[in-house]
Amino acid sequence: MNHPTRQAAHRTTRTPEDAPPKPARTPRDGGRGDAAGKRRTSSGLRVIALITPTPAWADICTTERPGWDGTPPGLLAETATLFLTLPSAALIFCTALALRLQSAWLGLLATVGWSVLTFFLVFAGGPQSSRAQATAEGCIGSPALFIGLVTAICIATILYTAPAEGRSKP
Repeated sequence: MNHPTRQAAHRTTRTPEDAPPKPARTPRDGGRGDAAGKRRTSSGLRVIALITPTPAWADICTTERPGWDGTPPGLLAETATLFLTLPSAALIFCTALALRLQSAWLGLLATVGWSVLTFFLVFAGGPQSSRAQATAEGCIGSPALFIGLVTAICIATILYTAPAEGRSKP
């Protein structure tokens, strides 16, 4: 019992000479020759473009940096911005007072204050904090220079206000 469609399919098979040419295989389509890899790549790029932070999404920047013009701040601009905040100004005053009076306890208080400020600047809030989101948007720069200068201020304060009893005399 032969089925009629099976016999018809058997009679209409093509020979390699009259078969249509196969599309060229490229590495992007996984060697299948169907260009599906190209479609996947272009749709993947569209998704990445949609989820990448851009200045157009800068709603967080209006609260973190009012008047932001869309250009990412440099190290000096970010350092100046961080030194001009109220906690930094108070700590600058405390550090200057400790250095002027050569008070070890006031110097220690200033150093602890700088450490707490730096801790909250770097670690507070985690990746969902407004500062982390603003950094991802590009309206807040790296605090690396600020942290380096604060470290130098703390070291200088400790060394200058330390008691002279433990030091060797020249």
